[in-house]
Amino acid sequence: MHFGKKPGYLIALLFFFCCVGECWGYVLCPAHILKRTTDKTNIASGFKVQQVVGLQDIDCQKTGEATSLIHGSAWYRPPGSFRTEVSGDNGRRIYISDGRRALVIAGGEIMAAGENNLMFYHRLLVFQEREALGRCLEDLGVDMTVSSLGRYDDDVAYVIGAVYPDPSASQLWVNKENFLPLRLIVNGSSQQGRLEARYKNWQQQYGFWYPRRIEIYQKGKLRRVVCAESLEKKRSFKADFFDIKALENAYPRAVAEEERQPEDSYSADDVEKTIDEFRKLYQ
Repeated sequence: MHFGKKPGYLIALLFFFCCVGECWGYVLCPAHILKRTTDKTNIASGFKVQQVVGLQDIDCQKTGEATSLIHGSAWYRPPGSFRTEVSGDNGRRIYISDGRRALVIAGGEIMAAGENNLMFYHRLLVFQEREALGRCLEDLGVDMTVSSLGRYDDDVAYVIGAVYPDPSASQLWVNKENFLPLRLIVNGSSQQGRLEARYKNWQQQYGFWYPRRIEIYQKGKLRRVVCAESLEKKRSFKADFFDIKALENAYPRAVAEEERQPEDSYSADDVEKTIDEFRKLYQ
């Protein structure tokens, strides 16, 4: 073997150990999977989504016929910035996250500081580079050294973070054919329970892909359905639009903020009661 050919053999050998699975054939490395995924889902300048949110199973194609929906907007700016906003009779309700901190503002007051567990789904959709997305997944407990192949409904998928069919680990499922995410599972605390986001009806616009339907589950129960009605590319944002510190300085803190019940802990057993509580939080 000539010395000059060794690098090529070494690369091939590393690729072999990285990509060969036991039963399914080739299993790509997590880094390779994420690279293919971010190539499709990223947008450099950011975007705005007009959306509706429901607390029960709804048809995203018929949101005009559905009742008890919350209409609002969401903004994404890579890497990691996210904001949602709805308006009601009692003013605006804002949720903003920069990937490290989060803030909830309602009725002109800061209602809570900290990430809302049920908003975790957005973190998969706001990164341009695989390295940043990989760090985000690690923060959610996904083991970025493990990948396998599994089946979800009719789709064969890459599973990052678990050896299929292990349900105990936090994991990301990516469609094997088009590299679009199918589901993100996060196993949290005993109180928080297992969280799962399912990404459906991906459509391409402005050169990137976005799911028109997102289902959020907690402890196996459907908690929210987010339907995207339209997308708008945003080339720029106001300097303080995603600035949590600026918002903290602009709004007073609500009285006894630490005693408020977290948004994601409201019971969903009684649908009507849950919708009522949901409206109070968003108006």
